[in-house]
Amino acid sequence: MSEVDDTRFGRLLHGHRTRVGLTQRELADLSTVSVRAIRDLEQGRARRPRQDTVRLVADALRLSRQAREDLERAAHQGRMGWSLRTDYAVELAPAPGVQGPLIGREVEVDALVEELRHSRLVGLVGLSGVGKTRVAVEVAARAHRGGVPVLWVGVDCPIRDERLAAVVQAGVAGLCRTGDERAAGDLAELIAGRETLLVLDDPARVLDGERVKVLLRDCPALRVLVVGTAPADLPGERPFLLSALGDEAAVRLFLHHARAERPVVEDETVAGICAGLDGLPRALAAAASWLAVYDPVRLAVALRDDPLDHVEGVLRPSGVREGLVRCVRDLPDPGLLGRLPQEFTLDDVVAVTGGSLPESGRLVRGLLLRGVVRPHLADRFRVPALVRAVLAQMLVVV
Repeated sequence: MSEVDDTRFGRLLHGHRTRVGLTQRELADLSTVSVRAIRDLEQGRARRPRQDTVRLVADALRLSRQAREDLERAAHQGRMGWSLRTDYAVELAPAPGVQGPLIGREVEVDALVEELRHSRLVGLVGLSGVGKTRVAVEVAARAHRGGVPVLWVGVDCPIRDERLAAVVQAGVAGLCRTGDERAAGDLAELIAGRETLLVLDDPARVLDGERVKVLLRDCPALRVLVVGTAPADLPGERPFLLSALGDEAAVRLFLHHARAERPVVEDETVAGICAGLDGLPRALAAAASWLAVYDPVRLAVALRDDPLDHVEGVLRPSGVREGLVRCVRDLPDPGLLGRLPQEFTLDDVVAVTGGSLPESGRLVRGLLLRGVVRPHLADRFRVPALVRAVLAQMLVVV
């Protein structure tokens, strides 16, 4: 903000305050803004008044709509988020391009779309390789087809306007604990009251709950979808677990990828391959690429003997092994899964940890939300085969 802009805002604020006969102390008391802040604003020393500060002062002064808009314009003129508001359109903020077929996920996509209608902050969670990004892309595409701008930050950034992309990326960085909070304010000014879907597909990002809360408060029509291997533990977050594909869908997806390598028919061997890959879409795609050099029987044996190497593509890395290792290492107690039977009950967890039944239940729920264990039968749980392979490899390394 330029010095001229600062002076104009200060003159307007001073004029409104003196017109209604308030001292700086009285305005501070009415607005809950400090006396020092009022003084700095009027004298132009506060160069970037926050959106909520301007709102509190305008409410305390009981400004008319036109006077409020003039004050807001003076406060935000020259700020990137404010200056881009007229250019902010659905055409400039689409979803990323489709990343292959969506097989066996129709129910989950419908459910996630419905969840976002009722919840403003949703965490799409699950094991690495389970297809979270692909599902998020489909959800975002539906929103965009419905006329909702999609601000996507992560592995891809399809925002077409470079200035808009810069504000969004800086603003999301400002939502992190070590980020520039002013950039988060620019993002809030950009979105304001417009219906928008913000997708954060970057598990490494550590968001600050209070900053996210302020963003949602300042943008009442905003929906946020956070994609990660575990809930982000943000206030008001609704976790949505994306489970592995069912047996039939996993076979269909495997055969789809296999057709690019060699003719394959559905049989017990193919079903066994898919079961051994835990129904993880990225692992199924990577394993199918090995059909360029293996027949299905040889592939089944190779996956049984060396699963982690064969969930990496024959030509290029899939990232499945690295992602699974990261999921296991990020557990509060990575060794716990190794101390439990392959199939276990809550009583087994109590026996291994020495905790109470409620404590063990909360622990298992956390493991379920990370996808590193799965429900099995009525009251049992099991560790997926690829997670067990990672545990065995980590034990060998140790």
